[in-house]
Amino acid sequence: MNSLLCIAQDTIRVKKAKPVNPHNRYQSYMVEAGRQDLVFSETHTRVEYFYNQDTTEIITGTDYYILNDSTLMIDDSSQLWYFKKLSDTLFYVRHALSDYTISAYANSLMPLVYTQPAYAWVNHKSNASIDTLWSVQYPRVRDSEPQGKGSLRPYTSNFKGALYTFNEIDSAPCLLNGDTIPVIEIDRVETCFYNEPERTVTLMLVIITSDGCLTGIDQAIGNMDVANCPVAYQQIAIKIKQLGSFKAAQKNGNPVNVRWFVKVNVKFVNPLIKHHPIFKDNLENRNKYLKRLKGR
Repeated sequence: MNSLLCIAQDTIRVKKAKPVNPHNRYQSYMVEAGRQDLVFSETHTRVEYFYNQDTTEIITGTDYYILNDSTLMIDDSSQLWYFKKLSDTLFYVRHALSDYTISAYANSLMPLVYTQPAYAWVNHKSNASIDTLWSVQYPRVRDSEPQGKGSLRPYTSNFKGALYTFNEIDSAPCLLNGDTIPVIEIDRVETCFYNEPERTVTLMLVIITSDGCLTGIDQAIGNMDVANCPVAYQQIAIKIKQLGSFKAAQKNGNPVNVRWFVKVNVKFVNPLIKHHPIFKDNLENRNKYLKRLKGR
């Protein structure tokens, strides 16, 4: 539709409605029919999606506001993105949450559309290139997300020197005060659409570098659905990073990079799941994971 609507003396420009990808997780009973952008002004755009559910049309939408020359608000003040305009079609954007910060490059602000993966890092560090937790890629538009459906990937930063496994070193990494790296305690693994008591994780794998930094946080033994529901992964990764810096592992008297396992204890898990042999922390399961890792 191409039209001008006048409501309360405010002019709204409606961009032509367009069909969107009909595939989504609810397609058995709900089908995406289209999208339209309502441009209220140069600083306010609303993106609406239309769904057909039986004979009912359902409309959902997101409002984007440019508050000033460096701030984008999505819906309300809980979603403030700070941006820097690099060109007419390229912006650097950043969104700070309580525990971590997300940054990305975007070719549009209203709606916010990323051009590259978005990266997240924990807030107690200033060097994001070292302290990055994960990246999220947005390959295609789905489920009312103009930037695409996100797919989380554990991030591994560059580091110098050889990388050893946990059983190839002379002394283990530890906290700066000399204490053993503690068990990460969480109440539950998922907060999405899954049966939470059936989800658990026993071990996370991390890379502790020769200078005591930590990166490459990944699920080693467990059944978290990182691809579709990364909430638990994010919570665990943040807790591990908030331990701070480390004393590096030693080999032949020198600090080295090491793949190290961090234990996780999940409460409120079905005992049949929690104590199943495939989720046990033992040498057999650790070696199976490392073997799979080499094949990636």
